[in-house]
Amino acid sequence: MKSLSLVLAVFFLAILAVFVMNFVVLFWFFPVPESASRPSSAFAAAKGGGWFRTPGESTEQQKHRKKQQRPPLRPSNKRHPLHHQTEQATEPPIIKPPDPTESATSDPIPAKNDNSTRKPSVGECRSFGCPIYPPELTNPLQNATIRDALESSRLGGSPGSKSLLPDREKAASIGFAAASFATLSQKGESHTVNQDRAVYVPSFLSDLLVSSARKPSGAAAELPAPESFLVGLFDGHGELGHDVAEEVVEKLPVLLAEKLTKGLGGGSSSSNGEFDDFKRAVATDSYRDNSNNSTNTVNNEAIVVHAKEYDKTDFIIRKALNETFLEVNKKGTSPTFYLGGCTASVALRWGSKLYVANAGDSTTILVSAAEKKAPKKKETPSLDVKVEYQTRRDKANQPGERERIEKLGGKVHVNAQGFDPRVIVYSHVAKDTIGLAMSRSLGDWEWKVAGVTAEPTIDVIDLSELSEPPAQERSLFLLAASDGFWDMRQQHFLATLSASSFVVPSRDTGNESEEEKLLRPLFHLYDIIRRITPKEQTGYRDDITATIVRL
Repeated sequence: MKSLSLVLAVFFLAILAVFVMNFVVLFWFFPVPESASRPSSAFAAAKGGGWFRTPGESTEQQKHRKKQQRPPLRPSNKRHPLHHQTEQATEPPIIKPPDPTESATSDPIPAKNDNSTRKPSVGECRSFGCPIYPPELTNPLQNATIRDALESSRLGGSPGSKSLLPDREKAASIGFAAASFATLSQKGESHTVNQDRAVYVPSFLSDLLVSSARKPSGAAAELPAPESFLVGLFDGHGELGHDVAEEVVEKLPVLLAEKLTKGLGGGSSSSNGEFDDFKRAVATDSYRDNSNNSTNTVNNEAIVVHAKEYDKTDFIIRKALNETFLEVNKKGTSPTFYLGGCTASVALRWGSKLYVANAGDSTTILVSAAEKKAPKKKETPSLDVKVEYQTRRDKANQPGERERIEKLGGKVHVNAQGFDPRVIVYSHVAKDTIGLAMSRSLGDWEWKVAGVTAEPTIDVIDLSELSEPPAQERSLFLLAASDGFWDMRQQHFLATLSASSFVVPSRDTGNESEEEKLLRPLFHLYDIIRRITPKEQTGYRDDITATIVRL
């Protein structure tokens, strides 16, 4: 009996040994992949129910990136009651953004889905002109380009270096600055990527402008050619705000150029009839236009052209700007335009007029400046600076904006101090209750049904009113910037610093080299951004982008 038990025990141990050896061989030659041991990052993000997190991004960085959209709804971490109303939703809804006033007639170029800041490019000319993009100040390579530009003047140059171009030639070769403009951008310390985008197109559709302004009489040929340019500032917000801004900065100039060419070049047979209908509606006070519901600040009423005074060109350009904003928003890429949005502050100079279209809280101002006469020779001359016009910041607590939002079922939250208004929406894509800090924007598709519109406010400015005596002695310039620029100092202070780009004290005019004149706007814009940027990180710090253009 004992021998039988011993045999069974040996047999059982042998089977167990074979079983163990098989497992050892299996795991040794066929290891389990690491990715199979846990869910994918995309699944984990979706299952977590929070804002989708960029790979490698810390929780603190995520909070900073969401600061633009998340409202301080409660002091605790509890969710807002709105969050629980749709808690069971698991699939993003199919939301169609609002249709523009007309169907699409163009085929804009595809946008680059690039998370990095755009490098300054010069010479990539298109049919409408040569777009210029701001360099990134926090990019070491591009900072070297800027330092190189600064060194080309005698202020910080190295005249003995044979490897450098001649000073004047180098100064003239800087693509993102000249004697008449400069454009720069800087990533905020609180962001992992710069979400600002900007573009400046000198001589925008210049051939079309000259042909449309040409008169039959021979006297018109003796007049100087009219001027044109396009300035665009786009400040992204949300998880994919930089992608939205990138897509908009690519598409908007193309689409606007197509619409202006069709409208002003005689390609549209319906323009005359539409303009006649518009004039009749304005004359009978039956004209209603959401883009004309503007409360922009005008310190000189004489420069604003009102609807009753529009000529056909004014009507066509306003219509083209309005449709371009709506169409770029409608044709945005999904899901990018669900997970982000951007502001759009666009200024188009067309001959003697300036057309300003704005959606969001970026700001464009029109400034005139002149040197004050010093009462005594020993006193340092100062500047007399006046902000002639500025766009408003589209906020949900403004009467017309709040009325539109609440009429469409949207909810507006304002903090106890009466500031920081937000449009509250439960995002099925982000699976969270989020507050948008503006009442108009491009992108933000889940907010469109709640009254946040992509339609801009549009003003027409008559620049000729600022060229008559005594205003003709004043320098006139445009300054467009994101809120990261304006939030750091008072507007008049920034306007005064910027005015030094074009107004030189008479006692200093003879001491300035040609190279300094070429790069004066760059010097001053660079100095302004450096001065308003805190040396140490204290709280949230936004991206800063600004473009200055002499008119």
